[in-house]
Amino acid sequence: MSKTIASGKRYRYFYGWNIVATGILSQFAHIAEINSIIGLFLKPMGQDVGFSRAAISGVQSMNRVTEGLLGPAVGRLLDRGWVKQLMIGGALLAGGGLILLSQVRALWQLYLLKGLIVGVGMAGFGRLVVNVTVNNWFVRKRGRALGIVGMGGSLGTILVVPLMAWVLTMIGWRWSWAVLGLFVWAIVLLPAALFMVRRPEDMGLQPDGMAAGEEKGQAQPSSLPHKDNPVTHKQAPSSVDGVSWTGRQALLTRTFWLLTLTIGMAHLATQALNLHLIPYLQDLGFAATIGATVVSVRGVFQLIGGPIWGFVAERIEPRYLASGMFLVFAVSIFVLMNASSLTTILAANILYGGAFSGTGILAEIMWANYYGRRSLGVIRGLGEPVTVIFSAAGPIVAGVIFDLTKSYDGAFLMIIGGAIISSVLVLFCTRPKQLTPRQQ
Repeated sequence: MSKTIASGKRYRYFYGWNIVATGILSQFAHIAEINSIIGLFLKPMGQDVGFSRAAISGVQSMNRVTEGLLGPAVGRLLDRGWVKQLMIGGALLAGGGLILLSQVRALWQLYLLKGLIVGVGMAGFGRLVVNVTVNNWFVRKRGRALGIVGMGGSLGTILVVPLMAWVLTMIGWRWSWAVLGLFVWAIVLLPAALFMVRRPEDMGLQPDGMAAGEEKGQAQPSSLPHKDNPVTHKQAPSSVDGVSWTGRQALLTRTFWLLTLTIGMAHLATQALNLHLIPYLQDLGFAATIGATVVSVRGVFQLIGGPIWGFVAERIEPRYLASGMFLVFAVSIFVLMNASSLTTILAANILYGGAFSGTGILAEIMWANYYGRRSLGVIRGLGEPVTVIFSAAGPIVAGVIFDLTKSYDGAFLMIIGGAIISSVLVLFCTRPKQLTPRQQ
């Protein structure tokens, strides 16, 4: 289980993998918010209570805006060590809101519960919280750790989307919302309470399980907390990653705004497709269960692709990988909009799944590599409101285009354009230069 080195024991198992495991579960539960899940509810809710696709798309956009606008506050709380409180409180609120959605009978109720209450809750255990925490625990193995965490969302796509499609046919859309709420509570609450810690220094450890001073040839026990490594919640992050920016300094760099815009354009494209894919397939004559199966097949390739992107990004500049990834995404949408058979639709979604799996991973690696761990929560949070404007616009604009034209062709062209723009912009997202004293 362990081996003796120099001044003490260095354990083979690193506590950071507990953070990764909890992150997987959180991302798995966060699937309750994704557009592919909401897409299952578009037709039954529309037929039952008369909500249009644009209206339901709008509430999902409001949900994204709510989550994004909370980014700066969530990021600041993360840097202060509130990760456990955020995840528990967020899960309680989101799960409760989803359960109450089973009683919706008016559009304003849908917007209050799904757009506001669930949005606030999801911000507490969403990608910002999980990815910042994982980035704090890993430096040299950051890519693989983020890739493994991303598998949680992919597993949710594979398992939860088709399961919810079946549940909808069995018990209807109202009780299906309640099932999603209970699902969030069951998956998130206990692991978050038991395992989540802000960063390794809070437990007397170092990132990646490295010994203190390891790079200088020194050795200290460091992979697990013990009596010689007491928990000290006020410890600052070590400088093992060699870079440290404050939120204010990051805002003054060109890279911050370019990376934020790049991610925003990518989210505009992906969120629009994720919400409207199943309704699009239904319009082509396929059953909702077939649409859910297509999404699950895509999820399989997201599951495979995530760790691969993470491992490769530890060796190749992430921005080059991201540029190619966005181009593959654009090609997949072009194939999808011209597909006339289920085989072609599956091929397009396989391409999309492989590309989409790298979106969040590569961006998170760039954020952490460029700006360090010191104020990563604040920095990531500051970018969220800008990014979310694009993320929220995608689904609602696609819904409006469909309502006006009764076709998704215009929406698909918008998605392709967003992916191509992201492919170009990300190439300019280079490592920021240190500011001069006058600039600071």
